[in-house]
Amino acid sequence: MTDDTVTLTIAGQKWSGWQGVHIQRGIETCPPTFDLMLTTKFPNQPEAAVPPQAGAPVVVSVGGTTVITGYADRMIPSFSPQGTALRAVGRGRCADLVDCSAIADNSQFLNRSILQIAQLVTARYGISVSQVDQGNPASGSVFAADGHVIPQLNVSLSDTPWNIIEQMCRFAALLCYEDTNGRVVLTSVGTQNHASGFQRGVNVQAASAMSAMDMRYGEYICVNLSVDPLMQIDPPGTGLGMTPDNIAATQYDPAALALKQYNGSLRNRVLLVVSEQGQNLPAIAQRRVDWEAARRFGRGNMVTVTCDSWRDSAGTLWTPNQLARVDLPALGVSDTWLIADVAFVTDLARGKVAEVTLMPPAAFVPAPPPVLPNAALNTAIAPAAPAAAAP
Repeated sequence: MTDDTVTLTIAGQKWSGWQGVHIQRGIETCPPTFDLMLTTKFPNQPEAAVPPQAGAPVVVSVGGTTVITGYADRMIPSFSPQGTALRAVGRGRCADLVDCSAIADNSQFLNRSILQIAQLVTARYGISVSQVDQGNPASGSVFAADGHVIPQLNVSLSDTPWNIIEQMCRFAALLCYEDTNGRVVLTSVGTQNHASGFQRGVNVQAASAMSAMDMRYGEYICVNLSVDPLMQIDPPGTGLGMTPDNIAATQYDPAALALKQYNGSLRNRVLLVVSEQGQNLPAIAQRRVDWEAARRFGRGNMVTVTCDSWRDSAGTLWTPNQLARVDLPALGVSDTWLIADVAFVTDLARGKVAEVTLMPPAAFVPAPPPVLPNAALNTAIAPAAPAAAAP
């Protein structure tokens, strides 16, 4: 039988014996989180006259496999006529990147790669960064020529290290998330498959599927506000105002604007996107608008399953950024999708379950198939080829 014992290691002591477990990891959420209720009177449980203090380094493991390396944000001891308990709430080490301010010399980075910038903004907080692959840069862009070099990145007073890392990854088709050892990982969409997937009557207790159009648009226009945008959008003498209806017809500098259209397949809805890029480069603006369309495509197509096991048929814990087969014909889904988020849960109402959210892999790359899902989520209607942007 697979060992799914959840252990919280604090200051060298291992705590087990749970009233409740909620451990969550994902590729679009950082940091990973845990919320554990421990009984303090339990076989093999250490006696503690004084509970461990908040802020202590912790390791959360499942059956000996580390799932979170981080800190205890809150320690909440309690007692009642039924006994004593200790609730531990915490996050992965990258919590410091989300909470704290980014510090940069002269408030900018010049001619640095994405990996170099990420390492510089995280070094102050003692967190390492690794880049698994180079992503999928646009052909002919500065990324392809220079190895993901950002010519200029300005840092504002309100920026956090995680804001900066996320912003850069949008332009290079990279995912960024915290691994189980508390490190930042920059990587592309995963290609590794789980040994098994999710099937009704086999390991799925409940499931829901969503096909949403309220967050999607038929046309995306990207504006770079770093270089005189009003001049670019409304050149002298044109009489055109700064409105979405007029932008596509305006004689603009393509370095300032980028366009993505789904001619006819999605209804006429327009979204104006501001590109945070520091220099006026058309490839960066195009990558930014492609990322926006991809993310909205993915958010509008997802499946959430409640699985009766935390592991696949090979004994591997369900892992974000890995592929898994989803066979739920009653919901119109029979395809291999990417695990975006997983929560390992134990409670009195449901027992031990895994709550897994999956999306199409195209949701996490910058150029998703321009499709309109019909009643069956796994079927798509391909639109006509996108028209070129205005000259």
